[in-house]
Amino acid sequence: MDFDNNGNFQAGNGTIAFKGSAANPHLGGESITNFFNLAVQLSSSSNMIELENHVEVANKIVFGNGLILLNESNITLASAGTIQNASYNGYLKTNGSGALIKEVGSEGFFFPVGESTYNRLGLQNFGDVDFYSVRVSDHVLSNGVSGFSFQNKAVDATWHIMETTTGGSDLKLTFHWKTENELPGFTRNSITAIHHDGTDWVQVGSTGSAT
Repeated sequence: MDFDNNGNFQAGNGTIAFKGSAANPHLGGESITNFFNLAVQLSSSSNMIELENHVEVANKIVFGNGLILLNESNITLASAGTIQNASYNGYLKTNGSGALIKEVGSEGFFFPVGESTYNRLGLQNFGDVDFYSVRVSDHVLSNGVSGFSFQNKAVDATWHIMETTTGGSDLKLTFHWKTENELPGFTRNSITAIHHDGTDWVQVGSTGSAT
């Protein structure tokens, strides 16, 4: 069953749950929807809720089975909000420009995102508290967001991380991936993060080992 908000939906302190065997229920309408709690309880992990407009969640998102397909829409989670039970069977599928947005400080937060696979990101900020937008896309492209795909010696995913206020961040990032994301020639005991600066891919931080 679809959920279309074309007016002024009042969430109160309740929970809206998507349940059942519908393959791809839509969540949209002309207005941005503000939920208190949002629950994903579809019958299969292959089913997904498709966003057609931006969503804001005040308290928590709870996953059972099923994904949330963001498309070109964002989910903004309140500063004190949480996401529970995210896993390979339930996460935010970032197939387009849509991202998860959350304010993060030194307490840190795990962004349960991925495209074809679940590639969550741990973000801890020891600088100025700020809102961060996070999404993941399949492949590593030569020009960052365009060009040819790397074919070896990399994890075949790109984490897109944006801060709302430029400068002031001091981040610790923890990347998660599956063995199937590792391209030929990738060596777990000698890895580094790389960042595209608009011109080229450059190393960030020191070389280390994956655990």
